[in-house]
Amino acid sequence: MNESGADFVWIALGAPRQEIFCNKLAERTNAVWIAVGGAFNVISGVIPRAPQWMQDHGLEWFYRLAKEPGRLFKRYFVTNTKFLWYLFKEKGVK
Repeated sequence: MNESGADFVWIALGAPRQEIFCNKLAERTNAVWIAVGGAFNVISGVIPRAPQWMQDHGLEWFYRLAKEPGRLFKRYFVTNTKFLWYLFKEKGVK
């Protein structure tokens, strides 16, 4: 990859695989690694976006959860709650 001269590597494997992949390989290259999840599928129209009013109110995550609850429930509620817990613990928020 270094020989190609690439400045950026875009990874769209989905969480948490893409983060693990980037973490393992980023130090071996001079490129900036960017984990974009399902962004390419949304931009290309493979996965439909939420209605405009939901986008305008920051609810696109809720639209995706309603469409794929089995796949996204753990990520949105368990993993994100754990992240917030550690964040608040680190910042000393009570």
